[in-house]
Amino acid sequence: MDSLDMAEIAMELEGELSVDLPDEEIAALRHGTAADLWRLVVRLRTGAEPPPGPPPTGDATWIQLRRGLARVFGRPVDDIGPDLPLAS
Repeated sequence: MDSLDMAEIAMELEGELSVDLPDEEIAALRHGTAADLWRLVVRLRTGAEPPPGPPPTGDATWIQLRRGLARVFGRPVDDIGPDLPLAS
């Protein structure tokens, strides 16, 4: 996946997540996972680093992010886990 693909993912998710995803941060996630993207979104929304480890199952941001990634990747939501690579 190149930086253009990541930019497209970011554009798809920004409206749904109500957050601006900076290009440089998205480019850095090119080799990241869904959990890395969740941490970025939480940090941008709250201004604080989220706790280490996987996103909590009931976390509202994680639920939104999973739905958005499922749509972007054309996969069922149940296939979207924290370890999902953002690169295809």
